[in-house]
Amino acid sequence: MNWKKLFAPHILDRGYHYYLENAVGNMTVSDDCIRAEVNGTYDYEVEITLSNNTVTDMYCSCPYAEDGNYCKHMAAVLYEYFEGEFEDENAEVEDNNSADLFCNPCTKDEYDKRYELIKNLVEEADIETVKACLITILCDDEKTVSAF
Repeated sequence: MNWKKLFAPHILDRGYHYYLENAVGNMTVSDDCIRAEVNGTYDYEVEITLSNNTVTDMYCSCPYAEDGNYCKHMAAVLYEYFEGEFEDENAEVEDNNSADLFCNPCTKDEYDKRYELIKNLVEEADIETVKACLITILCDDEKTVSAF
């Protein structure tokens, strides 16, 4: 199982940054469970249940996860557990059939294909995920804030 597909891209990105910042601590691993503490705004407890090295359930004590969302703290723990998997990010893009989405330059047909795939991705996302993603994008790009 590709566990990264469980997370919205912006959440996965934030989790990876937590992983890089060594925010994951006190990790204990058993045959079917990963437990860890992630230092964020506060210290959050994360528990991930596994079956045959596949994620079957996740819990985090942060407010975002209370509503059943998969959070950046969970992603950070999974990065820590599957250390080094992030380097194979291009393989995941190909798994999503979107490796050619950002070709440069691209034809009108390629652009239309990109548009439809991204449109479907946005339409399938819940409103809170869309808002969080938009906030992240706007925080990172002054021109986009001005355009918005």
